[in-house]
Amino acid sequence: MKKTLLSVIFALALSVMFFVTASATETTKAEEWYNENHASTGMITELTVETGDAAVKQILYTKGEKAASEVTANGSTIRIIANSKDIIIFSPDMPFIHIKYRGMMEDIIASTPVTDTSEFDMTFVKAYQETEGETVYDVEEFLDSESVVCKYYFIGEELDKVETIVEDETASGKIIMDIISYEVDDSIFKVPWYSINIAFLVRILSLFMI
Repeated sequence: MKKTLLSVIFALALSVMFFVTASATETTKAEEWYNENHASTGMITELTVETGDAAVKQILYTKGEKAASEVTANGSTIRIIANSKDIIIFSPDMPFIHIKYRGMMEDIIASTPVTDTSEFDMTFVKAYQETEGETVYDVEEFLDSESVVCKYYFIGEELDKVETIVEDETASGKIIMDIISYEVDDSIFKVPWYSINIAFLVRILSLFMI
C-alpha cells in the first residue's frame, strides 16, 4: 500500500462515493448502525491512513451525491470536491482560484462496476471490550476477505470509530475512521462565486513540461 500522498487523498475522496458494505448472521450494533446510516444524508469523518511509518490524516464530508476530502499539510489546506459530474481541487487558503475537471466524475462512475450497498455484507468474527485510556469500547470485529479486518468501536450504543486493517502480500496498512458529525454544511462542496477555474492554464503548462 505504498502510495503517494496525492494518490491516497484522491483514492479516498472518490471512495466515499461508493460506501463500503458489511454482514453478520445475527443483528449486531454495527449492522444496526449501517442499516440506519448507509444512506445517510450527511456525515463528517476523520480518516487516518497508516502505511509503515507514515500516517496521513484527512477529513471526509459526504452528503447525498456530493463528497469532499480535505487535507492540511505544512499549514495549507487542500480540498478535493466530487459530485455526480465534476471533480474540483480547491484551497480555502487561496479562494480566488480552483481547478475544475468537468465530467471527470461521470467518466469514473460510468467505468466503475455497480455495487449493491443496501445490505450489510461482511462476516462476523467476534465481540469483545477494549480499553484505550479511560474509554472502554464495545468492539465488533468483521472479516471482509482473507486479508481485510474491520473493527467497529462503540461507546454504549454510539459508534465512535471504525478501524480497517489490510495485511497481504501486496498491501499492508490501517485506516481509522472517526465519526465527527452527521451534520454537513453545503458550503463545503462549493467554491466562492469569484473563484476562477484555472484548469485550462494547468493543461497549457503541462504541455510545456512534457
